Amino acid sequence: QEKERQELAHQEEYQKLLVSPNGIRNAMYKLIDKEISNVNHGGKGLIIAKLNSLADKGMIDKLIEASKSGVKIQLIVRGICCLNAGINGQTENIEVRSIVGRFLEHSRIFWFFNDGDDKLFLSSADWMTRNLNRRMEIVCPVEDELIKKRLLKSLNLMLLDYGKGRSMQPNGEYVRLIKKEGYIKDSQMALYLESVNEAKLQKVDIQKDAFTTRLRKNIAKSLLKLANKISPNHI
Repeated sequence: QEKERQELAHQEEYQKLLVSPNGIRNAMYKLIDKEISNVNHGGKGLIIAKLNSLADKGMIDKLIEASKSGVKIQLIVRGICCLNAGINGQTENIEVRSIVGRFLEHSRIFWFFNDGDDKLFLSSADWMTRNLNRRMEIVCPVEDELIKKRLLKSLNLMLLDYGKGRSMQPNGEYVRLIKKEGYIKDSQMALYLESVNEAKLQKVDIQKDAFTTRLRKNIAKSLLKLANKISPNHI
């Protein structure tokens, strides 16, 4: 099993997946470089990333490079973040939020504006050296447009969390967000309740489908009984 794991980890090409230790870092660099290039050509550059930890020097340097070029970067980092946001001439275009709520957040989501043809990824890996260099981790693209929109909506909702969210200052300290119009008190509970309501609606739909199925079966049985009573001479 260990040999098979090593072979998979060092496989050079995958159809969809980005796999570390060889594939994730360079792919992330290319995606960030694309945002930098778009800004340099007069376009818009925007990155939103949600992860548990940001500690890899290479990734931090690349994000600083993007910030200097004018790429807007919004990071939702629950735990360790070794990048200081909001420093003039360095990270003034980077915003870092930390959300610690009732539920242990463990998802990693990376979104790139990509000149309007946005790309969104789910990942098992944080932007830490151990994840990018020494572990077998996977990043997968989200290609379904509805799912992509839902995940992006979730990211934007988290950025509006003034109750559980904290904003990093240039000195590394975190402060509460000031409540503004459209902000919410608890993004985790908002997303939780949204899922609960959707589940209730799906249950109703399932019940309706079950009723419709039973009705169709009963109609079909009645028609078969009627057909059996009718002599072929009368058809």
